[in-house]
Amino acid sequence: MKSMNRCAPIAMLLFFAAVAFTAGPASAGPRPGPMQDTQERWLRGPHPQRALAGWTADLTEDQVARLRQLRRDFRAETRDLRRELRQRRLALAAELAKKVPDAAKAGRIQKSISALRTELAQQRLQHLLQAKQVAPELGLSRLWRRGAFNHRR
Repeated sequence: MKSMNRCAPIAMLLFFAAVAFTAGPASAGPRPGPMQDTQERWLRGPHPQRALAGWTADLTEDQVARLRQLRRDFRAETRDLRRELRQRRLALAAELAKKVPDAAKAGRIQKSISALRTELAQQRLQHLLQAKQVAPELGLSRLWRRGAFNHRR
């Protein structure tokens, strides 16, 4: 009986440690998924806890607001293009998944995918140049390198 009384606190401690370990960071609350809040996260970079400590720290609030609006506009303008690109990629995957894929059809789909990617790249470049007008002190290479205009997600 005495050994059971000594083991009870240890058993409870181990039980709570196991529960806490298995819950892990998931018990901290919901986290945004990969596509949630992308329109606002692009300025913050990969570490939201350092929201404006990165490349936006030297921008005025007006510039940040204008860049965010520019980003929202770009996403709205290219929504149909990105949707069409996803559909064509799925169509190509479906064609290639067939037992006997049609090479000519797959080639046509790939050609249309290439055309859509080229069009999206042109619009991305225009978006980048507009952002450069809003915040010329950042420089094109700095914006591009930091991933602010990396739309390949």
